[in-house]
Amino acid sequence: MFNAIASRTGVKPVTSTVPAPVLKTVARLSDWWSRVDGKRPELTPGLAEILCGDMLADDQLATRDLGYRSESLASLLDRVHHHWSERLGSPARQAPAGLSARM
Repeated sequence: MFNAIASRTGVKPVTSTVPAPVLKTVARLSDWWSRVDGKRPELTPGLAEILCGDMLADDQLATRDLGYRSESLASLLDRVHHHWSERLGSPARQAPAGLSARM
């Protein structure tokens, strides 16, 4: 997913990773240091847990209760990227077919 986002935003794709124990240790050290210098850490232990964990999404409740229509990840990323590019004034790829100027 990160590479799909990178390709839409013109950022270099992820080519390497950090092992989870290293990331979690850096987060704990950042948290500790933030208590010393009073600045908010860039990486918190909570964020490290989120980044290192598995995520599973299920849209069944939204589909059943709210009438949500599922779409592919690529289509969703294209739509969101176009929306934010328009809002922030950044250049975006051409809007996907059927996408209005306003979301």
